[in-house]
Amino acid sequence: MAEEYQEVRRETIPVAIYTPFWVARGAIHRLAPIRLSDHLNVEGEDFIELHEPRFMDLTKRSLELVPEAGPWFIQRGQILIVHELPSPSAAPSPPSPAPPPVRIPKFPRPVRLWLGPFRVEGNLFLPEHAELGAHIARANTIFLPLTAATIALPSWEALGVIHVPFALVNWQRLAIGPSLRDAASPPSEP
Repeated sequence: MAEEYQEVRRETIPVAIYTPFWVARGAIHRLAPIRLSDHLNVEGEDFIELHEPRFMDLTKRSLELVPEAGPWFIQRGQILIVHELPSPSAAPSPPSPAPPPVRIPKFPRPVRLWLGPFRVEGNLFLPEHAELGAHIARANTIFLPLTAATIALPSWEALGVIHVPFALVNWQRLAIGPSLRDAASPPSEP
């Protein structure tokens, strides 16, 4: 009986990694077709390997070229936010494997998070009647996915606001502010 072998290939994914003191842009190598969230959450290593990095030191407010291309190893617990960078030469990703037939439906919940000096707003998908705090407390991964994310550094307006379709946030390093839905509604009278 002949065994079937699936071709294993590595992809280079351009990413931005945010920590409390710097932002790095570089590339992560991962096995295809593993998602970035799975690569960061399931990998048994304490460090993320970043290739060809460029660092922006938030204390000096300057972009510094790295003297050596790397790879550089970034301690996973120091990472606040990760997102993919658009790549003009990137081929479309192959479709993900079919989801399991039984899934708990999840719905977008607008959230406002603080991770170190960064404010992040976006949608966290939760089961219909789940409470945000309880859901995060039961998380069995380090990084939670946020869609339609907006990342800002309020103390440094020149950095601007970054909009990304998908970001991963380190739930162990975040503070949760009022949800965008709660902030938009007026406070109720006692």
